[in-house]
Amino acid sequence: MKRIIFALITILASGCAPQYPLNTDLRLQIQPTDTGVYDRSDTAAITSSDSRANREVIVYEAGEPVAITNLNPVPIIVSERLAGGLRQQGLTINSTAPVIVKVDIVELQARVSRAKMIHHTAVVSRVTLRLEHNGRTLGKKYNHESNRESLDRPEVEELEELLENQLSDIVGQILADEAIRDFIRQQ
Repeated sequence: MKRIIFALITILASGCAPQYPLNTDLRLQIQPTDTGVYDRSDTAAITSSDSRANREVIVYEAGEPVAITNLNPVPIIVSERLAGGLRQQGLTINSTAPVIVKVDIVELQARVSRAKMIHHTAVVSRVTLRLEHNGRTLGKKYNHESNRESLDRPEVEELEELLENQLSDIVGQILADEAIRDFIRQQ
């Protein structure tokens, strides 16, 4: 009888545990940018890399730890959205261009921990950008952090949105940066 009761409790307890997806699917929303920023002769190549020690974009630390990766590589997503925005501005993207734009994902993670009854969410996005042309370089760092506390455990969709907003904001800042525009135009 004890075995049956223990089995029922185990089944009921496991049925109440939160279910997590295996992957997220971050989608950046880039606002339309200025057109005519670059001449048709302005070209650049875009490369991307990932310096993160861990590829998980969402980590739940409360209870049994859960780590969720992104479906597609984050550096590719960011570089594709950046390339799309630069194309809208009139830049020609060409892998053999003299100007090289290097995007590196240094950190990207939403981490949820729990202290007593409060869920603490920390979201961090760190991206570096390096432009190179004939020995000249221009480097930029973009850091976004946000913290939230709530009684309820944040859902994966909420955390995805926070990450997407931070990355979208970073790409928007890159596209609007006059120093980057000037560097690319001085070919």
